[in-house]
Amino acid sequence: LRPHVTAPGAVVALALPREEMVPGLLGVLAAGAAYLPLDVAHPAERLEFMLGDAAPVCLVTTTEYAAELPEVPGVPRLLLDEPATGEPPATAGAPAPRPDQAAYTIYTSGSTGRPKGVIGTHRGLSNLYAAHLRDLITPAVRTTGRASLRALHAASFSFDGSWEPLLWLLAGHELHVVDETTMRDPEALLARITDARVDFADLTPTYLRELLHHGFLAETGTETGTGSGPGRRAETGPGDRARHVPAVLAVGGEATPPALWQRLTALPHTTVHDLYGPTECAVDAYGWHHTPEGAWAAPLDNTRAHVLDEALRPTPVGVPGELYLAGEGLARGYLGRPALTAERFVADPYGPAGTRMYRTGDLVRRSADGTLVFLGRADDQVKIRGFRVELGEIEAALTRHPDVSAAAVLVREERLVAYVTGTAPDPATLRAHVAATLPAPMVPGAFVVLTALPRTVNGKLDTAALPAPPSPATSGGRLPRTPREELLCTLFAAVLDHAHVSPDDDFFALGGHSLTAMRLVARVRSALGTDLSLRTVFDAPTPARLAARVDGTTGPARPALATPRPVPARLPLSSAQQSLWLLQQVEETSTAYHIPTAWRLTGDLDRAAFQAALQDVVTRHAPLRTVFPAVEGVPYQRVLTPDEAAVPLAAVRYEDLAAEAARPFDLSRDLPLRAALAPTGPGEHVLLLVLHHIATDEWSDRPLRADLATAYAARTEGHAPDWAPLPARYADYTLWQRDLLAETGPALLDHWTRALAGLPEELNLPTDRPRPAESSGRGGTVGFTLAPDLERALRALAREHGVSMFMVAQAAVASLLHRLGAGEDIPLGAPVSGRADEALEDLVGFFVNSLVLRTDLSGDPSFAELLARVRESDLAAYAHQDLPFERLVEALHPARSLARHPLFQVMVVHLAGDGTEAPLLPGLASRRESVGQDTAKFDLSFDFVEQGEGGGIQGWIEYSADLFDASTAALLGERLVSLLEQAAAAPHRPLTALDVLREDERARVLTEWNATEAAAQDAPLPEAFRAQAARTPGATALVFEGTSLTYAELDRRVDVLARTLAAHGAGAETTVAVAVPRSLALVVTLLAVHRAGAAYLPLDTGYPADRLAYMLDDARPACLVATDGVALPA
Repeated sequence: LRPHVTAPGAVVALALPREEMVPGLLGVLAAGAAYLPLDVAHPAERLEFMLGDAAPVCLVTTTEYAAELPEVPGVPRLLLDEPATGEPPATAGAPAPRPDQAAYTIYTSGSTGRPKGVIGTHRGLSNLYAAHLRDLITPAVRTTGRASLRALHAASFSFDGSWEPLLWLLAGHELHVVDETTMRDPEALLARITDARVDFADLTPTYLRELLHHGFLAETGTETGTGSGPGRRAETGPGDRARHVPAVLAVGGEATPPALWQRLTALPHTTVHDLYGPTECAVDAYGWHHTPEGAWAAPLDNTRAHVLDEALRPTPVGVPGELYLAGEGLARGYLGRPALTAERFVADPYGPAGTRMYRTGDLVRRSADGTLVFLGRADDQVKIRGFRVELGEIEAALTRHPDVSAAAVLVREERLVAYVTGTAPDPATLRAHVAATLPAPMVPGAFVVLTALPRTVNGKLDTAALPAPPSPATSGGRLPRTPREELLCTLFAAVLDHAHVSPDDDFFALGGHSLTAMRLVARVRSALGTDLSLRTVFDAPTPARLAARVDGTTGPARPALATPRPVPARLPLSSAQQSLWLLQQVEETSTAYHIPTAWRLTGDLDRAAFQAALQDVVTRHAPLRTVFPAVEGVPYQRVLTPDEAAVPLAAVRYEDLAAEAARPFDLSRDLPLRAALAPTGPGEHVLLLVLHHIATDEWSDRPLRADLATAYAARTEGHAPDWAPLPARYADYTLWQRDLLAETGPALLDHWTRALAGLPEELNLPTDRPRPAESSGRGGTVGFTLAPDLERALRALAREHGVSMFMVAQAAVASLLHRLGAGEDIPLGAPVSGRADEALEDLVGFFVNSLVLRTDLSGDPSFAELLARVRESDLAAYAHQDLPFERLVEALHPARSLARHPLFQVMVVHLAGDGTEAPLLPGLASRRESVGQDTAKFDLSFDFVEQGEGGGIQGWIEYSADLFDASTAALLGERLVSLLEQAAAAPHRPLTALDVLREDERARVLTEWNATEAAAQDAPLPEAFRAQAARTPGATALVFEGTSLTYAELDRRVDVLARTLAAHGAGAETTVAVAVPRSLALVVTLLAVHRAGAAYLPLDTGYPADRLAYMLDDARPACLVATDGVALPA
């Protein structure tokens, strides 16, 4: 090669039999060249492209292989089996290659269909060798107790993963290269593994599963073979043939299915490594290791792994991002493709100045311990009906079905198509299987059953070869609405509980919010007979401006609540009650809709007076004495007389309060209220009231407590409470709601159908665990605090942008979830009081409605821009709030699931107040007490509770324990506070510029988990091989089809060929094309190319001729090494 290698790193193409490839590539490296491996099995056009593209200085091949390779002008051929090639030229050996010198050129598929040549360096290979010597090879020697181990080489040399077993050779161990026929025959390969007592094998997961199908690891046998220690036992395969299991197994080249990894790591005496790395990062960059010492995962030495978002900012733990790799293993780039190199190899903002990082295109997230969890390709993240879908997650779900052995999912014709292989899998069964664990948008629309998934020459999925499925279908819809001076000032003051409001005072600056704005609309309707929209209050938030709008309002107002109304014998349920009743029938013992509240009472409690006061409240509020029997499956409200509705006050022990709170209600006969009293010491009791949600809501707490206090004060004075009658009954509301919906329901439904078209059915939240098939309802609560200064800043921000504090909270929660990977379309739930008429304000009952507030975060808006979007969408939603949530769900038909809430899974609540709470009962001190009932109705619920003047805001996050740990929920609170601080300080910065990482997290993801610095091996691989040959000259180095070479013999052959390559121009910065079949000669050639100082270009003669021609033309090798019969383009 030496005469050909005239410059360091020149490319030498190798097209050799497998037994010749190891000496071949080592020879190329020894010649100071870079090798280009060619697989003659590749189509001729691919081989021609590679030779033309890489322009090797020569092609090393054999007579046989030469006939398979396309002829490429300007690429001389060196035939290994010609006598002249074997004679060493009288030239000096090549100087040791520089670390950054090209060592090989490997062609990978390009997105345009044009292969791209990746230029790997000696530095990358040396770093790989040092890392594997420490993590794989030396531990294997220690574990087996044997100094010389046997490594299997069954990978294509045109694939960078072929270096994995070669490293064992460099460390002084035997390398057993199998021929092409054996590689294609699982039975023959298993026999070879057993006969040669192989200690190390590196296989792709796909091929390993094929071996499992043929009996590999079928069942553990007894210890066999020579030597002691792990790796010497057998497995029983078909025909009871003893199967040997290597002591060390490595998998890589593609994602390892969880089931396969579990099976491998369950092997009692086998060390398993799952190695990941793109060709652009010297074979391996990250590893998951299961060893006798324990399991661990980390980047390779001197490799940094960054998980970054679109703005190249680190993502928090659990949040998906794209993987970027940096460090010693990075390739120089793509041969002759500077634009593509600049696109994929970008500046590393987190490394030393001038360093680069490679954008892998792989989507990953970090687990709590820093381990990378691969989610699929970034371009495998697709959007279906507004839902972000990871194809890998669907594939994993499919392969969990016992009838499926392999699966691939693609998007075709705007739908998901699943391709499966296995034991006659039935598409209908598979659809039900996937639907049981994944959201509806992730259930494939078509299933195609294949005998096998098509693979590329490198063993990866060939998506282009997957057949087209049968044909598809789709859906769509969206929303808006419309709204005098002294009187309005009075109404403002009443609603806001202010002594005085002037005409130019701003409603929201005085503490108003969405819920109080609804009360104002109801007051205006009662006082002026004018039906305002909430949008009008937001657009004209002062009494003066609102007066102008009221004066200009035209059109009929919504009629006020008619009271009293005739009540039918069987009073129907309100829409909200109907929905809750149905849920209770499905889950009769569920406590999810219990509302337990407890107070610690200190003082002299008059028990009899309290009992009487409680009965007074039940008498006053009919929903508290209503039961819900059913006739022929149809429930109705039966309002009991006060005499029928006696509420006992149970005496219980303090430790039994939680059980009392969790005791189920029988809605057909139990009152929806019960009370219990537990003495806890002299003059101290804990009072528990448990209400069922069917009779109350959060808004009811105020009138319920006020009436209970009034009644208790009266009873302690010896008389019944003297309160004014309520202006309406819940029965009036129920019947009025039915009339209202009959008149306005179609228009409301039309609005919501259009507003929620394409709504994501499930938010992609950064959960700690996968969603179970059915929610348990278990939950927990963690707190967070917005300091007074932050609250003031947020109020100023809300005033400036004409929004309520609720809208600020909503925008913040949506922004947080967006930054944590939930997507750009965030549906959030929000409660509205549902008390559309002033007459309903002081009633206890179930009026609350849930609105779906869709938050659009597309286009990376600033927080200020997002507030404007939220304002518009929320006002439109409030204008159409009369449609019960249950009717909406019924009409939209979202995929129903027992695992999650329909339409939204995250709730946002903002409660105004002064942070104080009047005593529950006059004359007694009281404070709320927890009764230990932890439940959750949603995945997450964010509650913002105002604490009054200068008190800040107390926040609470209720989380589903099925999905989240308490620590994760607490971290969400910390991130939310931080995001709000940044948004308040700089509301015009893009959301991507708001940091959701804490400083300690930033240090961990950028520095601690990338602390892979290790002493790199200074000597390049040719020198390492030469040194090994000197240390163990008589040891077996290479074995192929019964023929073996010692290290000394292999070294001599490599030296001879390296000199020949150098004579043909191979040297630093040159390439040698190699078209040699799997053989001893191939190993000799590759080693010789490197010893000559060149880089090798492997040519697979199975490639199309035009591809080979392109590779040779593009790489322009100094020469080509081939064997007789290898046909290459001229």
